[in-house]
Amino acid sequence: MADHLVVGALGMDADDHKCVWEFVEGATENHTVVTALWQNFTTRGLTVADGLLVVIDGAKAVRAIWDD
Repeated sequence: MADHLVVGALGMDADDHKCVWEFVEGATENHTVVTALWQNFTTRGLTVADGLLVVIDGAKAVRAIWDD
């Protein structure tokens, strides 16, 4: 089990309720895993057209997808 991890995303809905948005399993917290997480959001209809506030924990892989 030590060679697997889960990257998760939490958010708030329009009524300010906390909710779990997505989980993705991977071997490391790398660019591929985080990109898959983001692609799951866009496939389900998430858009940044109205803006998006993203708070990250400092992980380089998470930061890298916003720089792409």
